[in-house]
Amino acid sequence: MKEEDLDVSKAIKKQVTQDLVNGSDKVIAILEDEELPDYLVNSPKLTRWHVVDPKGKDLNETRKIKDEIKELIVNTNF
Repeated sequence: MKEEDLDVSKAIKKQVTQDLVNGSDKVIAILEDEELPDYLVNSPKLTRWHVVDPKGKDLNETRKIKDEIKELIVNTNF
């Protein structure tokens, strides 16, 4: 993320709760349905992005995945 000038070194992973979903306009998931709680899978607020998990990929492949996510973000109406 340093290449994008983003510091995520202190980022904290937060569990998406039903209260967070209820208070959101849109929820974007890159996980498969079996990894999501029912309240999220059944939410009309859910948008799924089918992106390869970069875990275990080399730097070049990770950069491609990052660029794909960046393009999805830029082209999404929030």
